[in-house]
Amino acid sequence: MSEVRKVLPSEFPRIAVWIERMNRSPETHCLHSSSGERAEELVAEMESLHRTGELIWTVVVGGEEMRGLIGCEFERDGHRGWMRGPFSSGASADDLDRVWFQLQGLLPPSIHRLDTFLNIKNREGQEFYRRNGFERQGESHEYLAVRPPEMAPAGIEHCVPLPVEHQGAFASLHDRIFPQTYYNGAQIVHRLDEDHCVWVYLDSGQVLGYIHLAAEPWADEGFVEYLGVEDDFRGRGIGSALLHTALDWGFKQHGLAALGLVVADGNTNARSMYERCGFALKHTGVNQRLERPNA
Repeated sequence: MSEVRKVLPSEFPRIAVWIERMNRSPETHCLHSSSGERAEELVAEMESLHRTGELIWTVVVGGEEMRGLIGCEFERDGHRGWMRGPFSSGASADDLDRVWFQLQGLLPPSIHRLDTFLNIKNREGQEFYRRNGFERQGESHEYLAVRPPEMAPAGIEHCVPLPVEHQGAFASLHDRIFPQTYYNGAQIVHRLDEDHCVWVYLDSGQVLGYIHLAAEPWADEGFVEYLGVEDDFRGRGIGSALLHTALDWGFKQHGLAALGLVVADGNTNARSMYERCGFALKHTGVNQRLERPNA
């Protein structure tokens, strides 16, 4: 008889090995579970998110064998969650549905938007979410830049860490460019720390563009979370300057091995810019979304 239950922290190493193995194949790859490709990196991330109360896993077990696994990383004080999995080792569709039902009951009632990001070749995973009410949002591409053996000094004019006196201008620009995103400008400013930073492109005291960066030291990676430029100043190399600043920040200042980003399929101009700046396509994924009723 199979049992569905919450995963214990002591089991993180065991499921990390499982996830590492499953993510090697595009047909079972979950991009939300790729913060680091090695099991020890996955464990470090899981433990960090568990300490802050922002990650839950549920599993179906038959005897000593784990058959199906689904997780969710979520905002402890927000309304969004990011699905991980499903991962299956002989689990039936009914087993996975039971694991998903159990997970939903453990999520905070405030979490009403859930997003998935599966490899485009992970058809079974996409069908699982479709069957459970998730709607396809579109395709996005994950790009990666790898630290070169040597880097020339950046020396990028106008790009500086966000000054305190320009925080309001940055927040206003971010909210205009990304009005529906999950972090507004004020929230980004509040989250700034050693591993989360904003660089701005300043000219004559005006914020013309910005880039928001996050480091994940346990995975030896960093990410471009947001990149934005004032409408009237696009096409002038500001975005490229900010990206080169990001590479300098990630590779030289933080010593990271790679810097990644995700871009929507239709944003061809941005994709071309990323490629010119040294980013290469790594994966293509499909986003599906479920809007849960507010509790």
